[in-house]
Amino acid sequence: TFAVVLGVAGLVLLALRAIPALAGTGRPAVGAAARIWARLVRAVDYRRLLFAYLAMISGVSLQLALTAYWIVFAGGSDEAFVGLVIAGMMGATICATPLWTMAMARLGAKRTALVAAIAYAGASFLLLFVPPAAMMVWAPPSFVLIGAAFAGIQVAPFSLVAHLIHADADDATQGSEALLTGIWTAGEKVGLACGSGMAGLSLAAFGFVSGARHQSAATVEAIGWLIGLGPALLVAAGCLILFAVRPPDQVR
Repeated sequence: TFAVVLGVAGLVLLALRAIPALAGTGRPAVGAAARIWARLVRAVDYRRLLFAYLAMISGVSLQLALTAYWIVFAGGSDEAFVGLVIAGMMGATICATPLWTMAMARLGAKRTALVAAIAYAGASFLLLFVPPAAMMVWAPPSFVLIGAAFAGIQVAPFSLVAHLIHADADDATQGSEALLTGIWTAGEKVGLACGSGMAGLSLAAFGFVSGARHQSAATVEAIGWLIGLGPALLVAAGCLILFAVRPPDQVR
């Protein structure tokens, strides 16, 4: 049921983004749709980058959705500490954004995205080694590292997709740039929904009891594995897809 709802929601988002783009061309809708479809078929690197980003943002969403469960049930802390950890992560993301922008000027957007994704996967994997008894000591700095890497995952792919869209543009597909940008934005929302959905399904699969003050030892252990290994694998999968994306100057 969740997969069906998610698929319908994604199609609705894409349709809402497509309508303004089609209407703004001033041409018959069928002809415009055909040209845009041809553009999507041709934009191989755009599609690869989109799927890579979907995998990465799904991993981020999965981790954020599991953070409260990990801290409260595995670490025995309260919800106030959850807010502190998330605030530290977001603060690191904001502070690291200019640094990733400078890195893009030296390395290029694709290499920067790869470095950021590898850093995020590595920082997530380190959560597997945080002892529950010392979570209040190690969780904040761990999430600061994750937040700093997340800034690169946000900045570099957005820069790369803009260059890819413009590099592959021509007069025959005029107006489709707005649609491709809309698809990217809608894809981000779908990725966030996928990560949260995976978190809910995983918790249910490992016996999480909603509303219970305590969970079984097996469930608590599973949460620890999920929050470290799940995001790391998803972001690593995004890296593998990203390797196949050609730089904008090689698109034509």
